Amino acid sequence: MHEVIRLDDVSHSYGSGIDQQFTLQDLRFGVDKGEFVCVLGPSGCGKSTLLNLLVGFIKPTSGQIIMATEDQDAKDAFLDIKVVMQHAHLFPWLTVHKNVEFGLRMRGDQKTQRAARVSELLSLVGLSGTEDKYPTHLSGGMQQRVAIARALAPDPSILLMDEPFGALDAQMRRRMQSEIIRIWKATGKTIIFVTHDIAESVLLANRIVVLTSSPGQVKEIVPIDIPHPRERDRAIYDRVFELEQLL
Repeated sequence: MHEVIRLDDVSHSYGSGIDQQFTLQDLRFGVDKGEFVCVLGPSGCGKSTLLNLLVGFIKPTSGQIIMATEDQDAKDAFLDIKVVMQHAHLFPWLTVHKNVEFGLRMRGDQKTQRAARVSELLSLVGLSGTEDKYPTHLSGGMQQRVAIARALAPDPSILLMDEPFGALDAQMRRRMQSEIIRIWKATGKTIIFVTHDIAESVLLANRIVVLTSSPGQVKEIVPIDIPHPRERDRAIYDRVFELEQLL
């Protein structure tokens, strides 16, 4: 497999000297092209800091993050990453169509190209026919699907997801878990999915990076070899139990 991200002894801290406090310490792992990796850990373990490091919002205190995304020089690799947050953060004054095409318009894509791409993505996320609706007229799950379509619009190599279903009710969360696997399989994107929900990580991931409590360190990397689609059955709950012993 082709590795698209590699963290080599990455640490992040605030302050210096006796006041130095680590949020993450000596992280070492890689993510392969097309892989679905969950980052799992307790609250305060540095999961969001890790995401901010990966997207390039902040820099490591020590160590390095090596990016090898498609058709990008190393200096531009962070541009080939898009993020989906816990809340959709759609522009409420724009329609679904205009929300999804926003990044393409800012990039200068032609109108006909934008329209074709938006139509393709709304079909992919199951929202064809909602083009002229505004976010306030959509359910929480529909808004998140629009956010996913918007993130996919510029065709990034890597999709980072920061607890994207955390604000949804249990029924909608289960539906969205199935949806993201369907979208992942359809697009072949590399997905790094941050969560504190053990069952969610087992249902979704090829591998799970388990972090310790603060400062976050890699406690173990757990492969999940159960084929998709995964059901909440004995095999899943056996893996959930194993992971509970690590946390």
